[in-house]
Amino acid sequence: MKKITLIVLVNFITIFSSHATQEMLINVPVCDLRSSQVTHDLIPASRLDDDFQETQLLLGERILAKDLENGWLKVELLDQFNGINPEDKRIEGYIQRDQALPVNKFEESNIVVKSLWCPIYSLDKSTILLHVTIGTKFMVLEGTGDWLTIKLPNGEIGIIEKNNTNNLRQHKSKKELRSEVVEVSKKFLEQPYLWGGRSSYTENVTDQVTGVDCSSLVQIAHAIVGKTIPRNSGFQYLASNKLDSGKYLVSDDLIFLYNTRCNRITHVMTYIGQDSFIDTQNVTKENIVRTGLGKKWFGKTFEEMQSGEVIKSLSNDKTLGRKYKVYFGTYF
Repeated sequence: MKKITLIVLVNFITIFSSHATQEMLINVPVCDLRSSQVTHDLIPASRLDDDFQETQLLLGERILAKDLENGWLKVELLDQFNGINPEDKRIEGYIQRDQALPVNKFEESNIVVKSLWCPIYSLDKSTILLHVTIGTKFMVLEGTGDWLTIKLPNGEIGIIEKNNTNNLRQHKSKKELRSEVVEVSKKFLEQPYLWGGRSSYTENVTDQVTGVDCSSLVQIAHAIVGKTIPRNSGFQYLASNKLDSGKYLVSDDLIFLYNTRCNRITHVMTYIGQDSFIDTQNVTKENIVRTGLGKKWFGKTFEEMQSGEVIKSLSNDKTLGRKYKVYFGTYF
């Protein structure tokens, strides 16, 4: 295995010396995409705001590596985007060189992990190869009973318990899909906020900060049911099917807040019925994924609101008294 890895690395370096690009897969459970060649600070304060943090990538995500410099890869993401369509605006940034491996071709995934974290075992189930976070996708090589055989980015073959995954090719009704999105969102309740995060929080990982922000919570929940949506809240609204009024909201629809101070959408929440929502922000006392009520937070129910209406935050946090325009959208 060491010899193979060395050959791959030599070929990889040769590619960049010829100014070509290289198709690669993320080879670690979670890694940070940085806007500059600066590692993520693991101290708690950096969870709330980090100018260098763009997003996170999960094991097996596809990237296009464009350059190699000082141990950092400049990459373009192929599975995350900011735009109306996936081809509109690819996200770019830097990851560390050892966090990805070159591949000859990309394979299509057909399952996605729906548990917050789950183990991947060796074929004989004697060893845990690694743990992966929710939203990680795989191609199933073989499925028998309660176990699925999968291939990891490094070529190793492992198995995963079927009940930890969703079959992306299985047909489900719109009602079932909506219910799953809400169910997945609720799994994150009480987890800490992470600026630019896109993974489930765990204390068992000490060398990588984990967590979600408002838009990645929405993105992950939709990915579990096979829907690919933009990474950031503003583009999530632009790509959604617009709703004229909150009275049309159905469980799993989205509520967007347009910040009148910076004149753009900066926040998204998931509606879960009966005037309730799930979200996470870096402006609360707890800075966690939490639920709330429209009436309590904005002085009126969502059903009473019109899209584009100006509302005022009544929440007991940093947003108290702040004015927003509220908008509504759906991906169903």
